[in-house]
Amino acid sequence: MDRVRFVAKTADLFSKQIKLLLLMGLFSLSPACLSSEVVKQEISYLLSFVSSSNCLFIRNGKSHAAEEAAKHIQRKYNHFKAEIDSTEEFIELSATKSVFTGKPYFTQCYGQGGRQLTSSWLLRELHNYRDTTSF
Repeated sequence: MDRVRFVAKTADLFSKQIKLLLLMGLFSLSPACLSSEVVKQEISYLLSFVSSSNCLFIRNGKSHAAEEAAKHIQRKYNHFKAEIDSTEEFIELSATKSVFTGKPYFTQCYGQGGRQLTSSWLLRELHNYRDTTSF
């Protein structure tokens, strides 16, 4: 009888450990999934922000309207998507500089002084967005 109780308790303990490990695994996956969704939302927000801005975008010495710039950044994002794990990486790979010339992208927004690096402008807006959004 003692052996039967021992086996039953051991099986019960083993079952609880398996359940605990499964739960831990589920919880450890959740932040990654959530993080991926947050990154997608932030990127979508930034693309919309660029498109609707009242700014000129200077790429390789030529000025481009906001909508055209957003489309260009979207194309670069599509190209580098597999390498992007964070919104900061999105900015770095898609909105910082020309892949061909290495020249940085600039943004000139009306009423905000002179031109500024597009990457700095977008990082500032990302921080503003994160400050006002809770996930």
